[in-house]
Amino acid sequence: MTKNIYNAANYLDCQNFFNGQTTDTTTVYYQIKNSHILRVLPRQISQEVLRMVLKVWQSYYSAYREYKAFPSKFKVRPKNLNYQVSAGDRSNGRYVVIYHNQALSQKS
Repeated sequence: MTKNIYNAANYLDCQNFFNGQTTDTTTVYYQIKNSHILRVLPRQISQEVLRMVLKVWQSYYSAYREYKAFPSKFKVRPKNLNYQVSAGDRSNGRYVVIYHNQALSQKS
C-alpha cells in the first residue's frame, strides 16, 4: 500500500518538476487526499510516506542544482526518480513503512 502512495506522490512531484514548480508535502497531500490510496492506511503513516517522498525529491533538487553549477563534479547527470514496481516483483515492489505510536493501538 505504501508503494501506491509513493508512486502517486512521486508522479505529482515529477509533473511539477517538469513544469518548473516545486512542491511540498501539504500540496501533494491535498491533491491526493480524496483518493482511495490514502484511506487504506492510517493517516499518520500516509503522511510519513509523503514526507519521505519529499525528502527524496529535495535531495534530487539539490543534486540537480549542484550538477548545473559544477558539472565536472559528476560523472553523469542525476537521474529522475523511479516508480516502485508492481507487486509481481516482490523484492522491488515494497517500500518502507514507519509506524508511530499514535498509529498503533493496543487492546485493553
